[in-house]
Amino acid sequence: MMIDPFDGDGYLPSNDNAWLRMDDRTNRMIVTGVLIFDDRVPYDDLVDRFDDRLTRFDRFRQRLVEPWHGMRPRWEEDPLFEVENHVTHVALPEPQGDEEFQGFVGDVMDDDLDHGRPLWQTWLVEGAGDGDGNALVVRIHHALADGFALLYVLFGLADNPDEIELPIGELPPLPGEEGANGTDDTDSRLPDASSPLERLSRGAKAAGSVLSSFPLSREPETPLRGRLTASKRVSWTRTFGLDDVKSAAHSHDGTLNDLLMAVTAGAFRRYTEERDTEVPQDLELTTAMPVNLKPLADRDEQLGNYFGLGFIDLPVGVRDIRRRVRAVQDRTGVLKQGTEARMTYSALDAVGAMPDSVQDVASTAFRGRVTAAITNVPGPLEPLEIAGTEVDDIIFWAPTTEDIGIGLSIFSYGGRVRIGVAVNENVVPEPDALADAFEEEMEEVLASTAANP
Repeated sequence: MMIDPFDGDGYLPSNDNAWLRMDDRTNRMIVTGVLIFDDRVPYDDLVDRFDDRLTRFDRFRQRLVEPWHGMRPRWEEDPLFEVENHVTHVALPEPQGDEEFQGFVGDVMDDDLDHGRPLWQTWLVEGAGDGDGNALVVRIHHALADGFALLYVLFGLADNPDEIELPIGELPPLPGEEGANGTDDTDSRLPDASSPLERLSRGAKAAGSVLSSFPLSREPETPLRGRLTASKRVSWTRTFGLDDVKSAAHSHDGTLNDLLMAVTAGAFRRYTEERDTEVPQDLELTTAMPVNLKPLADRDEQLGNYFGLGFIDLPVGVRDIRRRVRAVQDRTGVLKQGTEARMTYSALDAVGAMPDSVQDVASTAFRGRVTAAITNVPGPLEPLEIAGTEVDDIIFWAPTTEDIGIGLSIFSYGGRVRIGVAVNENVVPEPDALADAFEEEMEEVLASTAANP
């Protein structure tokens, strides 16, 4: 049996390596999260919590080092690691409102992380919360972990992580605690290939299947697409009651995700029409959605990426919300089964084990074929406390790839749901306008449900 010389021994797994290579100036492969506190969290208390919890994960103390053979980088302990080097204390300029905070988050999203250190950075931002509160901005590279693994890490900062209730499963114990999962990431990798040749063969077949099922035509020209620059901007909607949104979904015989995707299609239509662009009834826009392939309870301290991508054509031209929900349901059956996601996972696993040039060629097939990336994750049912202070709200953004200029995150927390908007400035110059379109669409749907229960 052949053994992949770059499996184990600290080498970056091939799937993680694929995400590391996707990093470029217009789309950094970095997950960005915002935690807003109702009262001020002292800087020293936050550093102490990071020192106690984050450093239990090897990847938060390690940096990636290019080996002499130039193939795949390795994780190695950073000899100069200090938690304080990764926690910056800043204050917003006056008048310290949402506009200033959103501008700050957009500015840090423009920057890369220091690849000479562990691939994460945080900012404790004064003046960002309501009243006397502040906020924490967290940026973690995708090569280190996917979104579900980061939930494991971030929720592990809570005062009582073992009491957190999540709709997506139990939070595993932190490394070093009783019941924590093992650290053999080679055995837990997906799929379980026994040799590099088998994995490459499986990946090549998966890549062919993904391409054959992917739209052959490029996305239509709309105000939601354009040439990317190196500047990001963010915004977010107000929160909506989760029970109200669920009731609206049930009234249309759909799931929460069905309704949220239908609302997204409606928001895209509103934004497009407001830019004086006609929206034909048959307009559909392709979106990419990550699908988790490893339960949260099975995650371990090695973190990593265990998800694939599914693609949904949103019925943007359909005005009736009930018809939109049905159209979304018809198109998410395969996605819910994870078939497409597993194929994309295998394809990424294959190209991540090949030379850079092979991945570059493969990635060109996806350019011009996706308008937006959407992440939908249900968070804790009750508010968290970190260092004795309640987290009032959580917003996050997953990175987008290639020439995708719009990233949307739908996150429910403490009985509320909010949509975060991250855009390339040259595609959507004013992200507030897109957030407003979401609010208007959601408000109309909720009002219609209340009037016709």
